[in-house]
Amino acid sequence: MTRLHIDIEGMTCGHCTSRVEKALRNLTILSEVEVDLENHCASATLDATATLDDATREEVTDAIEFSGFDVLAVREEPGECGGEGDLYAEQNRDHVVSPSPPHSPGDEPAKQPSPTPSEPDALRPEDAYTPLHTIDIDVRGMTCASCVARVERALANAEGVSHASVNYATEVATVSIAATPEQPVLDALREVVEKAGYEAEKVSVRHPEGEENNITASQTSPETSEREAASARRAREALAWRQRWAWGVALTIPIVLLQMGPGWFDISLAGRAEIGRVALLVYLTGLTLATSGRPFFKGAWSGLRHGSANMDTLVAMGAGAAFASSSISWVMMLAGSAHSLGIHFDGAAMIVTLIGVGKWLEARAKGDASKALEGLLAQSAESARVWRNERWEELQLDEVQRDDRVEVRAGEKIPVDGVVLKGRASVDESLMTGEPVPALRTRGDEVFAGTLNVDGKLELRASRVATESTLARIANEVERAQAAKADIQRIADKISGIFVPSVLVIALLTFVGWWLVTGSLATAIVPAVAVLVVACPCALGLATPTALLVGSSRAASKGILLRDPDALERAKALDTLIFDKTGTLTRGQMSLKSITVYDDADESGEREDEILALAALIEQGSTHPIAQAISEAALERSLDTSATLRDFESFAGHGVSATIDGKRYWLGEAEWVIESSGGELTGPNPLEDLAASSDTSIFLGTENQVLGWFSLEDAVKDSAREVIARLQRRGVEIWMITGDAMGSARHVAETLGIPEDHIRARVKPQDKSDAVRELQEGGRSVGMVGDGINDAAALAAADLGIAIGAGADVAIEAADIVLISEELSTVVRAIDIARTTHDRIRQNLFWAFFYNLALIPIAALGWLIPAMAAGAMAFSSVSVVTNSLRPHRERRA
Repeated sequence: MTRLHIDIEGMTCGHCTSRVEKALRNLTILSEVEVDLENHCASATLDATATLDDATREEVTDAIEFSGFDVLAVREEPGECGGEGDLYAEQNRDHVVSPSPPHSPGDEPAKQPSPTPSEPDALRPEDAYTPLHTIDIDVRGMTCASCVARVERALANAEGVSHASVNYATEVATVSIAATPEQPVLDALREVVEKAGYEAEKVSVRHPEGEENNITASQTSPETSEREAASARRAREALAWRQRWAWGVALTIPIVLLQMGPGWFDISLAGRAEIGRVALLVYLTGLTLATSGRPFFKGAWSGLRHGSANMDTLVAMGAGAAFASSSISWVMMLAGSAHSLGIHFDGAAMIVTLIGVGKWLEARAKGDASKALEGLLAQSAESARVWRNERWEELQLDEVQRDDRVEVRAGEKIPVDGVVLKGRASVDESLMTGEPVPALRTRGDEVFAGTLNVDGKLELRASRVATESTLARIANEVERAQAAKADIQRIADKISGIFVPSVLVIALLTFVGWWLVTGSLATAIVPAVAVLVVACPCALGLATPTALLVGSSRAASKGILLRDPDALERAKALDTLIFDKTGTLTRGQMSLKSITVYDDADESGEREDEILALAALIEQGSTHPIAQAISEAALERSLDTSATLRDFESFAGHGVSATIDGKRYWLGEAEWVIESSGGELTGPNPLEDLAASSDTSIFLGTENQVLGWFSLEDAVKDSAREVIARLQRRGVEIWMITGDAMGSARHVAETLGIPEDHIRARVKPQDKSDAVRELQEGGRSVGMVGDGINDAAALAAADLGIAIGAGADVAIEAADIVLISEELSTVVRAIDIARTTHDRIRQNLFWAFFYNLALIPIAALGWLIPAMAAGAMAFSSVSVVTNSLRPHRERRA
């Protein structure tokens, strides 16, 4: 069989490789798929019935591109990824696929730069996989989804740009380039935005670790040399729009009275009085368009100069046509003509006024949406008290270094992530966990930057500082998620890109149709204007980003990171959820459950303390979970473990042995202790019962005597049973996977209400992902919840990976959703928020599309006057944003 080799661009983590692997495994012509992240390639076996032709290459390429990555070449092995084998790409240029957007704008994938002019068709191996730099550009002047599509298209086509994405809600363009982001490169990007007809207010380089390196004042406009809070800017925008529509209302009321008043009150005007009335209408309407309507006409003119059409074009054309036709009619009336184009001054004024109200509410709502993230960022402390030069010094956060000793007093925010060295205090961690009750933190406990020390004094050892802190990582992940686009939004943006030109054509056809049918220009103008006004695609541009902005920010405030926008779709479809057992459903640490003293008639408990003290002395210094459980139990009972320990030995897989006060002791597996000590179990044999138990048991014996045994357990988390029940009531089937023995797994499953046939025990770490795929092959949408390094592959393989935030970094990197808290109830909350956010996106898009599809034909048929069309357009945008801002209520079922 033929073995295929595929060179891939854009993979940056384990989750990326999982997506590629999943895409290739879904192709019936491929088997034995392997994906190599380090070498940016994949290999697979081609079915015997298939051949490596153009159709096969296209099928493989489409599958990978659909998962969000780029294909450089599809060839027959041998060949090493990224090596000289790339010569195949030069020899088969027709099969090299042009770049398409990577799976997430926040990632920094390795991409190949565009060919040089001297080698237009060549792919140069020495340039392959050049690291990309990410540039953020604050774009001003966008008014709808059509603007987003235009800016995105202009940046994507710019020289050296590998990927571009524009977010309408945040008004930020994210660009990936291979070139070093020096001054000329940044100036070129700014020029691209300005040539498209918009303003590049600020350009910043995002470093790989997530920091921003703001460009100097010479590279930004003078008014914005410093980064401003999005909500503050939105507040200024909202105030400006409020002033505009207030002027509009103040002017529109007399315009309506002047135009409609004579008919309402049966007043007949003629001669100079009528001329004066219409002249005043012209003046007031012109003043309204110059104040309330100025931004629309300015935006339309800018678009016209750059050969584009957007929402401003539609509004300006609608209001301008109404005003121009009415003014022409007035001039014709003065000239004594019997013909008229109709008087629609009230419509022109109401169009800009009502849409101005919508823009005001939209700016307010988007400002509210951005406050959640800014509130999160504002939680960080401004300085830290650090032990330097033999004294405590107050330092700025960027001066604090890892392993510094940091002091935090009562009432102060914890400035860095760290481990408590001294002290005891209640810490309000609601910022991270969403739990309102402060948690007690003492020596050895981990604390996080941004949380509040309520009532004590703590001394910490800094473990993560500045941009490494959990709070900074949360902010970076939220910003990355908010800048990213779900697949469904990309479809909406493509539609919006052709929407405005299509509306202009529809309006023209409406005008011509009515003119031909009625023979009246006055009659034809009104429905054409209504079509222009009612079709503004603001709602399409706002539908996804506002919902994602609100959802990700609110999730972050509950200690939940939505890392991948497309995870929302998968969370909605989720029907099966696999839990890792140890550390996820259980506490992940052994604890002493009971002590049994063999053949002991003393019921006072003194013998229990005696053998526990002996066991703790033997285990002292060991980091094994069982040893730690024994030591902690002895510490809780304040037992004396100060005797001298001699001749310590460790027997792998069995236990340990040592001499105490001249007497030899053995501690470990039952049969080994009995055999080594020479002791016997007379009377009832407990070994059979212990073997059937879910507990872990270790024996203690001395010369010719078994002293007793200790039963230990990894206790189930308090909230685990309730969480499992709530998920099951939501229709999610629960499975459990563990490397532990079936007895222990069965006990946990019974406790939690998980069916026995939904248990996978004795599963090796490398086989956990196979268990996930086995369920997926049955047609299930599978989620995985885990916390350790051995869960990373399974998290990446799952349709929805949920990592417990206290777990390994590699597990977090492979997950779609990260939970900062170890509290299991956050799993339900995360799924609820993801599903709610997804529902909001679909609702917004449905109503945005439905609104345009329903009202455009109504307007074209003449059943909607321009003023009503303006109100409907404003209402659509406001309704989309308002729907996104609705509280995310956590279900209690």
